[in-house]
Amino acid sequence: YRAEIFAGMLVSHTPDVLGLQETDENWNEILDSYLTKIEQTCGIAYARHLATYEDKVNYTSLLYRRDKFQVSDSGVKVFSWWKDKAANYNYHMRNISWAQFAFLNNTSKKFIVANTHWSYRTEHANGKTYLAGSSKPIATNELRTQCKNETNTFLTSLKKTYSGIPIFLTGDFNTSLPFFTQYGWTPTSFNVISEQAKANGTALSTVPTSGHFDHIFGTGSYTIKCYAFFKDTNQHKLLSDHPYAYVDLAF
Repeated sequence: YRAEIFAGMLVSHTPDVLGLQETDENWNEILDSYLTKIEQTCGIAYARHLATYEDKVNYTSLLYRRDKFQVSDSGVKVFSWWKDKAANYNYHMRNISWAQFAFLNNTSKKFIVANTHWSYRTEHANGKTYLAGSSKPIATNELRTQCKNETNTFLTSLKKTYSGIPIFLTGDFNTSLPFFTQYGWTPTSFNVISEQAKANGTALSTVPTSGHFDHIFGTGSYTIKCYAFFKDTNQHKLLSDHPYAYVDLAF
């Protein structure tokens, strides 16, 4: 039923690029059938990018309007701890999927979207806990510190390689926004989109102040037209266990 709700959201809001979260093989299969129906009936053509990695379903793949954009470059940055095959290699795939998009009507106009999923405190595989510190505060937990440090290192490299191009990072960070702002975990040189939207009056009243884990960060030149959180429901069944973040941007 979530795939059905998700398909309805695509038709209602027609977002250009989405960072998908916690996708699995069965859900992807059902989604593909809906994407075909949407294109046939509505003329809106979506493609899922980086759907797999090393023969595994990508936990953080990207969905984009292939009738509006083309992918000019892309890749996957895998968190180092996930590559520990003995402990976690067959469990939840945590990484950063990213792509550079070019407008079909103006291929010189480009932007980058990166999508990630951080761990909360620990990961489990084969009955064992990977990395100590599950009882520690999130800010000092080894696993999450690795996610933060490796994300910042990757983004710094991405900004250097693609200087002058707007870059956006989205995902499930398993952390409320005050954690980023109070503990200095906001990606280096990136802005918190929701905070920018509140400051310039483009945030809708549905944006919560805390308690949500999905965020969007941005760097470069862009204008925020609207920022919001949406909860699509079907007979009181949520699209997921998180509302999804939405931002309308102009370059």
